[in-house]
Amino acid sequence: MKPFKGSYMGIKYASVEPPTRVFKNYHSCEQFSQFVTDTISQRIETGAIRVWGRVGEVKPPHLVLPMRIEPQKPRLCTDARFLNLWMIDTPF
Repeated sequence: MKPFKGSYMGIKYASVEPPTRVFKNYHSCEQFSQFVTDTISQRIETGAIRVWGRVGEVKPPHLVLPMRIEPQKPRLCTDARFLNLWMIDTPF
C-alpha cells in the first residue's frame, strides 16, 4: 500500500491507509434484487463469501465497498476504486 493525498467523490483524504468507510450499493442493484440475493447466497455456499454475523450484532468491516450490476450480461461487480487509491500499481 501507499499513502494517498487527494480527493474522492468530493471528500479530501491524506492518510497512509484507507479510512473506515461504508459505501451504498449502486441503484442498478435494486432492479436485480433477486439476482443479487441468489448470487450472494451461492457465494456463501461455495465459501467465496464468509458471513461475519448479523448487522447490528457484529462490528462491521473496516471498509465496505459498493456493489453494482452489469446489466448487459447480469453479473455482480464490486467497485474498488476507493481502495485502489492506496494501492501500488505493479504491472507484470
